[in-house]
Amino acid sequence: MFFVSHTSTYLLFLFSDNVLIGDSYNHRIRKISAPTSVISTIAGTGANSFSGDNGAATSASICNPVGVAVDVSGKQYSLLDYAVLIRSTDESLRICIGNVYIADQGNQRIRKVTASNGVISTIAGTGAAGYSGDNGQATSANIKNPHGVNLDSAGNLYFGDYNGFNIIRKITVSTGIITTVAGIGSTSGGYNSDGIQATAAMLNYPADVILDSFGNLYITDRFNYRVRKVDVSTGIITTVIGTGAASSAGDGSASTAAAINGPNYSRFDSAGNYYITECEGHRVRKVITVTTDIPTAAPSVQPTHFPSLSPHSISVISTVAGTGTASFSGDNGQATSADINYPHGIDIDSSGNVYFNDAGNNRLRKITAATGIITTFAGTGSASYSGDGGAASSASLYYPIGLCIDSSGISSPSFSSCCVLQLNGPFLRQCLHR
Repeated sequence: MFFVSHTSTYLLFLFSDNVLIGDSYNHRIRKISAPTSVISTIAGTGANSFSGDNGAATSASICNPVGVAVDVSGKQYSLLDYAVLIRSTDESLRICIGNVYIADQGNQRIRKVTASNGVISTIAGTGAAGYSGDNGQATSANIKNPHGVNLDSAGNLYFGDYNGFNIIRKITVSTGIITTVAGIGSTSGGYNSDGIQATAAMLNYPADVILDSFGNLYITDRFNYRVRKVDVSTGIITTVIGTGAASSAGDGSASTAAAINGPNYSRFDSAGNYYITECEGHRVRKVITVTTDIPTAAPSVQPTHFPSLSPHSISVISTVAGTGTASFSGDNGQATSADINYPHGIDIDSSGNVYFNDAGNNRLRKITAATGIITTFAGTGSASYSGDGGAASSASLYYPIGLCIDSSGISSPSFSSCCVLQLNGPFLRQCLHR
């Protein structure tokens, strides 16, 4: 939804929460448009193969897409999904989805759908499964089983080499050069130590990598049963969640003292709270920082990002969805009493509502922030493909994995949460405030 307030120079644009899903076993990227909740396919034909580079994404074949991210209007944001082009001659708007980045796992590639023309191309990988090419062009490098993809504020792309060489790799947007930023390249995976350089540390099925507002990396190290942080200033890796035990014990305690069973995908909300899908634990968990600056006072909740904690601060973990039983139940009730089944991609909208792919139930589910109530947002539970052009809740998904949501969802003017755009000639020139 958008609101326009303009003179000859300025225009106020308010973004909406739209959803992109990596519908993995349907071999498609699907979009749920706000505010209509209509679902459509934006990449993939459903064929489990590779084809279509340099042509329309909707005519291309992709294979098991497991990660998706979006940029906007030349400046990259992994949680937004609109780019705006403004034709000042008639002051009309054309709204299109931003450039889309796909972890095309079965094709051993990272692919990009360009917003302006809908054309798909390969930006990393040759199609051969392997580990090669560091410090060279990403398109000449071999990658294996790319998983979660995310972008930093400069538009550099990060992804996990999930069950191949157990590494995190980075593509620098300005050069196209690929490098390894975490992991040693071991095919067996494992855990050796914390407090060392990330490139000397072993990982074990790194499923996802995201960045906080400071540029630190957070890696869901799935079968080390940990979430690990790479400090942007030092390159040192540490564990911020998990003990290494395959368990869901420890709610209400410090995140480093709690167990986590198969951390999979993760996101920060706008307040800095951290959410993780716990795949083998069949739960969604959340970490906040509780500060007791005055020992006699009640704890107060603070934004997290796992800072260096004071003696009276602690990062506390809790469960926000799931009972630990791999099943389907609980819609229209409290999320903590609902059963979920192998949760994967997760994201948070501008109102703090949590969305996650309940992959084993072939659904996208939503936890409403104000009430804690869980509902099905997309999918009927049938493991099939149907529903494009209709309501997402009536469509079929087949093991949805990757998930990306835009970050604003504004329905009325607000200068604290909008974008004021300056017009200078036929196209958008400058984003003055967001």
